[in-house]
Amino acid sequence: MRKQAIIALLLLSGMLWALKPSREYTRHPDQFGLIYKSLEVTTADSLRIASWFFPAQRMPQEETMLKAMREGILPEYTAESEPLPTIVVANGDAGNMGDQINFVVAFCPLGYNVVLFDWRGFGESDPWETERDMLSYKEYIDDYIAVLDAVFAQPEVDNARVVVYGGSTGAYLSLAAAVRDERVSICVLRALMTSFDDVIPILHSAKPDRDIRAPEGYPEELIPVNAAKNFKRPVLLIVGEKDEVTPVWMSEKIYSMLPGEKELWAVPDATHGGGTGPVYSDFTRFTNKVDGFLKAQWEQ
Repeated sequence: MRKQAIIALLLLSGMLWALKPSREYTRHPDQFGLIYKSLEVTTADSLRIASWFFPAQRMPQEETMLKAMREGILPEYTAESEPLPTIVVANGDAGNMGDQINFVVAFCPLGYNVVLFDWRGFGESDPWETERDMLSYKEYIDDYIAVLDAVFAQPEVDNARVVVYGGSTGAYLSLAAAVRDERVSICVLRALMTSFDDVIPILHSAKPDRDIRAPEGYPEELIPVNAAKNFKRPVLLIVGEKDEVTPVWMSEKIYSMLPGEKELWAVPDATHGGGTGPVYSDFTRFTNKVDGFLKAQWEQ
């Protein structure tokens, strides 16, 4: 089956503000005949975090995928003999990592390993009491750090080329994780807020019936406007020109503060996320942009 056909099966058009975790996977790598393994990830506070590691691979042929879906015949785990660059994809504020399999479809054929994971309380990660109107929890940073520790321990990973990617909620958590873990090579951040103080009034205006709140005890130094000025590694910022939640000016402000290699891609006619956002409005364009930025940094 062609890559575009698999992407069509996975594309999400919805968009949620604040937390709505899902425990059930409506999309699972077994359904698509993808090669993967589960990582052993345990946080500092002893919670298990579910994670899937996909080695670089071609997308399965239709026959392989049909066998996986109908007969449960799955491919044997195999990986390239040489360590490869790896993209760690952070989920957003809803669903679970099954919703992110499209990034596997996009980047594994280009020679990247891809890692997906679930925040505590999401998917098959250990339970965690979640309030619907919280934007996130500071403990999600601990989840991210535990995942990164596991990723850097994998022999398939080139430790000098590990990238974190996240959109919206996943964007500021990816930046926070990269600040905490200096081994991260590059950040790719879509729809990055400047601060909770800036974004919460926008959300209250859009959802006046909700009591949307910033995470309690979130480290001040990890809020993007505070973290950006000292973050010297390469960053690709992506934002829709019509983003109604994290407007372009937020990415422009962060961009002006970053001291290292950087690029700001404001995507024409794109909104915050979903089917009209920078990713899914043209998935091939998005994939090519990210791939080009990463390879340009490593070729320097």
